Amino acid sequence: MFGLAAACVLLALFQMEAPPETREVVLGGDTPFQAGAWISGQDTPIEVELADRSRLIVAPQASMQVVEFDIHRVEVELARGRLEVAIDKNAGIPWYITAGPYTIEAIRATLLVEWRQASAELEVTVDDGDVRVRGGEVGAPGKGVRAGERLVLGGPQPTRPPVASIQAPLALSVDPRCPVGRCAPERPKKTAREKSQAWRQLADAGEHEAALEWVEQRGFRTFVASASAAELDLLAASARFARNADKAEELLNALRRRFPRDPGAARAKFLLGLVALELRKLPRTAAVHFTDYLREHPVGDLAEEARGWMLQIWHSLGESERARASADEYLQLHPNGSHAGLARKLSGTP
Repeated sequence: MFGLAAACVLLALFQMEAPPETREVVLGGDTPFQAGAWISGQDTPIEVELADRSRLIVAPQASMQVVEFDIHRVEVELARGRLEVAIDKNAGIPWYITAGPYTIEAIRATLLVEWRQASAELEVTVDDGDVRVRGGEVGAPGKGVRAGERLVLGGPQPTRPPVASIQAPLALSVDPRCPVGRCAPERPKKTAREKSQAWRQLADAGEHEAALEWVEQRGFRTFVASASAAELDLLAASARFARNADKAEELLNALRRRFPRDPGAARAKFLLGLVALELRKLPRTAAVHFTDYLREHPVGDLAEEARGWMLQIWHSLGESERARASADEYLQLHPNGSHAGLARKLSGTP
């Protein structure tokens, strides 16, 4: 999906550094990034890379606005055209993409969104992960779209034939209690295993609050004590998306306690930092979690992101000495990282 030749724009959480050849976005250098900026593709696509390594590609003639972009959420408005989105799987920040009356909710997903303004038609194709589309004819409950699926909403409504022209096929019945032609086929009963995994189907469909409620009604403590590492990780993601900090922390701590050697345990420590930051609004507590993660995994998969969050936290809190120390460490270990621009500014390095 992202094999297009595109100009590259880097949007950092606190600043944007745009290469000189990027004409569509007149922000660069040390200019602070301002939410509300419009990005419009002209003859060539524009690739936008966020500080958490998520990427957007704005197609030619398309137009989008970054409405909100911070450590808690990403909100994008697509005014027209096609937008390709690849949300980094390690970021964990909820995304909201609006187009007309529709809102697409996503986390850890790769998708293509096209809004045909003239016909008011929305097309969503998911390559990886799952999303939920709300608004319009699908209403508040919305409709889930999984990997490999495509959803088209709005647009011209097809003309339906009169009811009288539709004839129900005849059906034979051997049950005297069932009139001919009125017996619905009997659905196969779900197994105990399928019933116990209903929460997973809800989580996969983007019904995060419902997935959490399903587990709570059947014994949250039992689940925490018996679930696999992958199940704890999945429900923790739903808890974070549902903004339930208590449950997210309990699930992530259980993952670390019960499966200390599982790769997910390291990631759980990082995610505890995000929970403290985005849900608890406790940046200093988040910094403790990120510091612990780096002590345990100094060259881990999320080490660069953890160090990036650290320098942003100290910078936002006005802790200049800590911010400078974090910036120096970041530049020493990740000189070409996505937070390098802010790090150079904080350390005074040209």
